[in-house]
Amino acid sequence: MPEGETYPVTQLLNLSARAWDKLGTDFHIAPKLGAVLKDAGFVSIECYAYLVPVGAWPSDR
Repeated sequence: MPEGETYPVTQLLNLSARAWDKLGTDFHIAPKLGAVLKDAGFVSIECYAYLVPVGAWPSDR
């Protein structure tokens, strides 16, 4: 998969992050949600991260 600024998905994510930033919102909130929920008083929080391919699914899995 191509990487860098010329890859359309990368461009989309970068533009989205800039737009959310202009609105005062954190586009990259997902990794911080566990701490945010804990600070809000939630208990027994379980966080999971999943890798999801962009485009076609790999044929070897």
